[in-house]
Amino acid sequence: MYLQSLDDTPKPWMFGVSLLLISAGVFLLIAAGRSNESIAMMPAKDTPDITSNPSAGFAGVLERNNAMAAELSSTITTSGNAQILESSSGEKLVS
Repeated sequence: MYLQSLDDTPKPWMFGVSLLLISAGVFLLIAAGRSNESIAMMPAKDTPDITSNPSAGFAGVLERNNAMAAELSSTITTSGNAQILESSSGEKLVS
């Protein structure tokens, strides 16, 4: 369609603008392809050594599990209290 309009009414500035837009698009695609080199990558997490950490065995896993269970319990309690307050006040709280 564009090429047909060039035949009908010659507008060389449209061709120039098209070339500029195409060049800008190609530049952006190339720049996006090289973005991995310019973006600082996150450092890899170092894995803890099981032999040097005394709580890394089953007991350590059990301790972490109990701590997470206690945190979940307090979160559920807080959520339940918020729902009770919400129902008693009649207003919708942000959850």
